[in-house]
Amino acid sequence: MQVKFATALERQAPALLVGIDGHGNTLSASLDNALLELLRCAVEVHKFCGRFTGKFGQSVEVIAPPGSDYRRLIGLCIGAVDAVDHKLLEKFGGAAAARLGQLGEREAAIDVKGLSESESPHAAAHVAFGAALRNYSYTFARSRQPEPSEAVKLLALTMITSQSVTAEALYRSISVQIGAIHYARDLINTPPNVLYPDTFVDLAKSLVDIGIEVEALGPEQLQELGMNALLAVGRGSAFRPRLLVLRWNGANDPTEKPVVFVGKGITFDTGGINLKTTEWMKGMKGDMAGGAAALAAVMSSAGAKLPINVAAVIPLAENAISGSAYRPSDVIVAACGISIEIMHTDAEGRLALIDAIWYARAKMEAGTIVGIGTITGSGIFGLGRHYAGLYSSDDDLAERLTQAGDAAAESLWRLPTSDKYDDDLLSNVADYLQITPFEFGADGSYLMRLLRHAAADVPWAQIEMAGLEFTDRDTFTCPKGATGFGSRLLGQFSKDCAHPSECKEV
Repeated sequence: MQVKFATALERQAPALLVGIDGHGNTLSASLDNALLELLRCAVEVHKFCGRFTGKFGQSVEVIAPPGSDYRRLIGLCIGAVDAVDHKLLEKFGGAAAARLGQLGEREAAIDVKGLSESESPHAAAHVAFGAALRNYSYTFARSRQPEPSEAVKLLALTMITSQSVTAEALYRSISVQIGAIHYARDLINTPPNVLYPDTFVDLAKSLVDIGIEVEALGPEQLQELGMNALLAVGRGSAFRPRLLVLRWNGANDPTEKPVVFVGKGITFDTGGINLKTTEWMKGMKGDMAGGAAALAAVMSSAGAKLPINVAAVIPLAENAISGSAYRPSDVIVAACGISIEIMHTDAEGRLALIDAIWYARAKMEAGTIVGIGTITGSGIFGLGRHYAGLYSSDDDLAERLTQAGDAAAESLWRLPTSDKYDDDLLSNVADYLQITPFEFGADGSYLMRLLRHAAADVPWAQIEMAGLEFTDRDTFTCPKGATGFGSRLLGQFSKDCAHPSECKEV
C-alpha cells in the first residue's frame, strides 16, 4: 500500500474518512459546512435506528453530493475516550482500512486533523501504521476470483494532516516493522507441505539483500555440535532438521555481544508417537510462529539500521511420526550436557529450544537471550488470548520486555520461575525429566527450570505465546489468520536496546 501525507487533498479522492467521537460529533478540520451537515444528519439517522451508539469502530457512510472532491464520505467512531494514545490511533487506522476494504475502496484519504490536533503528525503516522497492519491478506493458491462482497486491499492511502512532512518522517521511522510483521504472517499462514525446514531456510536467504547474514546448519553439523535434542525432534520426519542463524551486525564495535532471539521453528507438530487429537492438531502449521517472530525482529532491526548487534537462532524441525521417531522413555543428552528422560513426544518445543539457547550462549556469545514460541498450553489456559506468558529470573530483563510489550500492543504477564519446581523434574534414569508426570499442558514454570541450564549465566527470558499465533476472527489490526505475534514486541525490544533513552513507542 502506498502511503502519502498531505496538508490537503491535491486532487479528487474516491473516499474520505474522518473521525467521529462517541457523541456523534465530526472530528475534522477539512470538511466544509455542507459536508459536515450531511454527515451530521446521517449520524442522527443512524442513532435513531440504533445503528450508532458511540462504540469504537462504528461507521456512517454517505454519498457525497455532485461537485465534491470525494464520491463517498465515511465517518468512523473513535469512541468515548479521555485520552488518545498511539495504540488507540493504530486501532482506528486498522478499523478504517477494514471498513474501506469492505466498501470496495482501493484508494482513500483519512483526515486526522481533528483526532489529536496537538499531536497531528503523531496521529497521522500511527493511524497510517494501523491501516497498513490491517491491510493484509493471504490467499496463496486460491484461483477463484473474489466475490463482489469480499473486502479488498487498499492500494493507496493519503493522510491529511497539518504537519505532513513531520508525519511522513515519523511514519517512515516506524513503518519498517510493517513488512517484517507481514512477512511473519506469511510464513505462519504457509501450508506445511510448502514450508518445512529446508524451504524456511531458502526463504530466509533472501534477507541477505537487506544486510542480514544468513547461516544454516544441517544434520551433520548439528550432530558434531551434540545438538541431540533438536535432532531427536526431527528424527521421525522425511524433512531433515536445520538450525537457522540470522545476524544483523549494526554495532560500531563488531565484538559487541548480540541480543539473540531464539524462536521455536517446528514447521508442523503431529505430537509424534503421543499423537495429538484431531482438534489439537488444527493449526499446527503455526508451531513455528516463534521462529517467524525472531526472524521478523532481525528483519526490522536491519530495516531500521539499528546500531546494535541483533541475531536470531531458529531450530527448525517437523515433529512427525514414523518408525524412526523418538519415544517416551528415551534418554537424550542435550548440547548443554544435561541428560533428559523423554516423557511425552508432544513436548518437543523445549527440546528444540534447549539446544538452540545453548548455541546462542556458547557459539554466539550472546549478551541477552530472549526465547519465544508456542511451547505449552499453560499460557492460554492461564492468560487467555490477551497476554503472553513471560518467564525470567532476571528482573531487569523482565521489566524491559514488559515495557516493550505494552508499547507494541503485545502484552506480557510474568509467571513464576522459582527453584521450588526443580525437585519435581528430577529423573531416576537421567538428570531431568522432560516434563513433570502430573503437569503436562500447564508446566510452563517447570520447562523454564529445564531451559535455564542452556542459558547458564546469560540474562535470559522465555515468552510463551501458545494461542496467540492465530486469530479466529478479524481484529482491528489483523484479519483472520496468522497474527505475527511477537514480531513487533521483539522489534520494539531491539529498538529499546539500541536507543534506551527514547520513548517506548513503536
